[in-house]
Amino acid sequence: MTAPDLAYVPLVVDMPAASAAIFEKGSGLLRQDFACGGSNIRVLSVGRCALDLFRPADPLPWAGRQEWRPSCRHRGRRSGP
Repeated sequence: MTAPDLAYVPLVVDMPAASAAIFEKGSGLLRQDFACGGSNIRVLSVGRCALDLFRPADPLPWAGRQEWRPSCRHRGRRSGP
C-alpha cells in the first residue's frame, strides 16, 4: 500500500524560529519565511512536501479557531490533472 502525496504538514510549536533552525541546521532542509495574516510562518522544504511551523496564536489557514495547542496536522496533495 502506498501513502498519498502530502502537500504540507503544519506543525504548531511554541518556538517556531528555534524549531526551524534545528530542522534547517540538523537536517539541511531549505527554509523560507512567509507573511501570513500578520504572522511570519517558517516553511521548510522536505522533498515534494513542505513543513510549516506555526505559533499557537498564528492564524491557521485550515481552522476556524484562531489559537491551537502544539500539534501536527497534514494535508494531502490532490492527484490527477
